[in-house]
Amino acid sequence: AAADPALRRLDVTWRGFPLCVLHGIPGVVAEPQDVDTTVVDEGSLDPYFAEFFRHFVHADACGACPERDRCPGLQRRYRDRLGDAHLRAIAAAEVPGDVGDLAGFAPERDPGRLAVTPTTACQLRCRYCHVALGREVAPPEVLDHAVDLLLRSSRDDLELQFFGGEPLLCTDEVERTMRRAARLAGERGKRVRFTITTNGLLLDEAFLALLGEFDARVLLSLDGPPAIQRRDRPQARGQSDVPQRTLEEHLEALRRSGVPYFVNVVVPPDAAAELPQRVAYLASRGVQTVQLCYAMGPGWDAAARDAFCQGLRDCAALAAELTARGRPLHLQNLGSHAEPTVLSNDLLVDVDGTVYGDAALFCAAALPGLRGPYRIGHVGDLDGLDGLRRSRAENLAILRQTYPEGSPVRTTVDQQLALG
Repeated sequence: AAADPALRRLDVTWRGFPLCVLHGIPGVVAEPQDVDTTVVDEGSLDPYFAEFFRHFVHADACGACPERDRCPGLQRRYRDRLGDAHLRAIAAAEVPGDVGDLAGFAPERDPGRLAVTPTTACQLRCRYCHVALGREVAPPEVLDHAVDLLLRSSRDDLELQFFGGEPLLCTDEVERTMRRAARLAGERGKRVRFTITTNGLLLDEAFLALLGEFDARVLLSLDGPPAIQRRDRPQARGQSDVPQRTLEEHLEALRRSGVPYFVNVVVPPDAAAELPQRVAYLASRGVQTVQLCYAMGPGWDAAARDAFCQGLRDCAALAAELTARGRPLHLQNLGSHAEPTVLSNDLLVDVDGTVYGDAALFCAAALPGLRGPYRIGHVGDLDGLDGLRRSRAENLAILRQTYPEGSPVRTTVDQQLALG
């Protein structure tokens, strides 16, 4: 392969080998198991992984190995033929860096996904939101450049996500951008999926009918029953109060529409114990797919972490119970390896056309000063999407360099890493 220029950048996957067998060989790294359950239904993954891991077994030496949690062990047929006496646990000192360094993982392949910000305006002022909200609106050419950049990806299956602010405050521009992207993708033999991130206030039947014309899904932000919504997601000043009934009517319309969707639930650290209550409420409204999220920012000390993790356990038990009773509830967190969220390496186009690593925008208030180091370039000046996305390890290095050890923001970052 080294003698053939066409193969010099070829990745070879040695699948089914325990890491210790190939440990120490230059260039050999673990294959990241980063299944994106926002794209692949978690319910279909469970039987797949159950069948996959049925063929593997851990040896005695695996018990002391620091890589055990991300290594399935030996194939049973390997052990039956060759035994396992020759295996040894990899010493902790041989693993480069700590868990937070994400050392040993192969470079992540670009998923062909790009997020855009039609507007920074929003009707809500969620107490955990760290986006710099305002009144800016992206010019049409910025969204057009974003579509063109996405279509220059080497991938054939693409995703364009509308973020904000509240993108449905610019419904006409969202529709225009979707129609243009779908048309151009079809002309090039590509497929583009649209994800609408919305607070649900403007998610009416007319817009849902529009989404039915596309390969589209909705990410609906809804944190639970009325009291929690009023406390954690108050209206912006000057906005008339929208009763919970309106949100519930829009949720019901979404369920009836047939448009794929999932509900995103966010808990701040002081409300981590409420997670099961919130999920139970959504299940009572007929929601079948939920993504459980923790708020970005400070406050995630050991007690809050423990409360959140216990909430995850309780939600998993609830999902299992409801599913067994014929009321399926899927938790997208199961099977997803996207943590820690603070190291997210998605790409987000701001209203002015600047492309950033998305944490620079969705964590703008909690992690100030990231726009410079996380800046990629202007969407109209970039030649292609491939290669723009930094690795999570690179993001970790930037965060540690930007925020000195012992500083308040560094403490926040370290708390986020520990929770993730």
